[in-house]
Amino acid sequence: MQLCLSAEIVAEVQDALTRPEVQRKFPALIPMDVEAFIARLALAAVHFLNVPAEFHYERDSKDTPYINLALVAKADYLVTRDIDLLALMHETTT
Repeated sequence: MQLCLSAEIVAEVQDALTRPEVQRKFPALIPMDVEAFIARLALAAVHFLNVPAEFHYERDSKDTPYINLALVAKADYLVTRDIDLLALMHETTT
């Protein structure tokens, strides 16, 4: 199993972890820790540059980069707890 990342996803993770509401909920999560976490992710992951926008997810467009990364990485799995992404397992295509 390999962790795959794109610049867009790294930016979104960093943004999410430094939002004021997250900082209030987890006061021990200081910016220096977020930077260290992002650096560890960068070392452990395969990076994909210029991920093409092959797919647009109407249900939640913020999830689109994750789907497009999975497509370009030819991923067998997309690990998530996101309700909108999990819904893809149950959608039918015609």
